[in-house]
Amino acid sequence: MDKIKLPRFPPRKARNTPTLINFVVRWLDKFQILLNPIPSSSPFKMKNRLKLLLLTAIDRTSISRKARDLREQNLPIPSGEATLAWLKTKSVEDITTSQQTGFYQFLESLPENFQFARKQGMLLAIDFHTDPNYAKTLSAYICKGRKKASTHQSYKYITVIWLNAPEPITLAVQLLPIKHSTFKTVQSLLTPLLTQERIVGVLADGGFYNWDLIQWLIHKQVFFIIRGRVNAGVKPLVQKHQEELRQKGTHLVVDYRMNKGHTRKRLPVKLALCRAGDRIMALIVPPTCVLSGRRINELYRQRFTIETYY
Repeated sequence: MDKIKLPRFPPRKARNTPTLINFVVRWLDKFQILLNPIPSSSPFKMKNRLKLLLLTAIDRTSISRKARDLREQNLPIPSGEATLAWLKTKSVEDITTSQQTGFYQFLESLPENFQFARKQGMLLAIDFHTDPNYAKTLSAYICKGRKKASTHQSYKYITVIWLNAPEPITLAVQLLPIKHSTFKTVQSLLTPLLTQERIVGVLADGGFYNWDLIQWLIHKQVFFIIRGRVNAGVKPLVQKHQEELRQKGTHLVVDYRMNKGHTRKRLPVKLALCRAGDRIMALIVPPTCVLSGRRINELYRQRFTIETYY
């Protein structure tokens, strides 16, 4: 019997995550180790699923430093579990129950200063993940023949971050393919927190400017600040109030009715117009909000601190 010559493992560029993952997949494929059946409900083929599993296993840098410390103590971290659970099923709703348990166990395991902050109320930020080890490298694996394709054309990670904790910390990570509704995914991620915890607010950028999501948050009586998208009807309103904004100062709060696509549905909200130099930012808040435009802008700017904690 001829001796099988195995390729070098790990490869010379092992520090490079894409190189390492692609190498492992080629190695397993060559020796036909990918023959185990996978659930018929899985949206991934075996090879793509393996790539994502390896990616999750090799680098989980989306969890903040505090969570990494907890992992070293062998305490459960829901983020990795949520990602792996999604890989096994197409249904986003199916994992809500397991996430509720995961959130609760994770929050209960945090130190005393976190428990005190938890009782005071949690300010959350939801964001599309931009960490290169997750987002940018994913498109190179999943989009065959489109190595330079941006991630939003294939898969995105949505993160939920607790901003006003003693140290901002990631509570959940969810993989989202473009065919899935952003609203349903965010709903499944936030529902366990809204039902169990005291949530004082949710912050999000223009990627979450979604009629159904905003209506759901208003129905749940949750305070939110979501940046308006200029191409979604906000631009004419900004131009209309531009002169008034210049005269009154840098912040102005006006009433606004959101359109739902090409339907006749309208959703009353408030719009905080905030000027920084020549640029005007429009922030959507609930119609019951009584905060000044300046205070709304200050709260929203806290969202930018999360980039440090990916």
